[in-house]
Amino acid sequence: MIDTILLLVLTITFSILFFYWYATYSTKSGFALDENKNGASGCSIDTLQNTIQKIEKELSISLMNRLNVFCKIEDEILCVPSFKLSTVADKDTLFYDLTILKKRDLNTYLKPISEGWCAHLV
Repeated sequence: MIDTILLLVLTITFSILFFYWYATYSTKSGFALDENKNGASGCSIDTLQNTIQKIEKELSISLMNRLNVFCKIEDEILCVPSFKLSTVADKDTLFYDLTILKKRDLNTYLKPISEGWCAHLV
């Protein structure tokens, strides 16, 4: 039960982190928000960033480091620096692909490394 809750929290957190990163650091403009349902402001983005920093501190990991790869290994989610990926994973290891661009892709962001951006690292 706790593993399921943790996985759900991490899934939501990673999705939020990706969209935040993409809106902040990407050279493309692709971040969308339906303001009829939710409003966005500088304050809400600051609040999101502060929340992420608190989660990072509690979990002792860096969620904002885009060079980390989150892998599912033996039913655990591991945060692996990209330069160490080949030592703990292979091409069939599942990872959370946070480079998704469309909402519909949220259903398929857990995939084998061989199908993702980090395939060249293993």
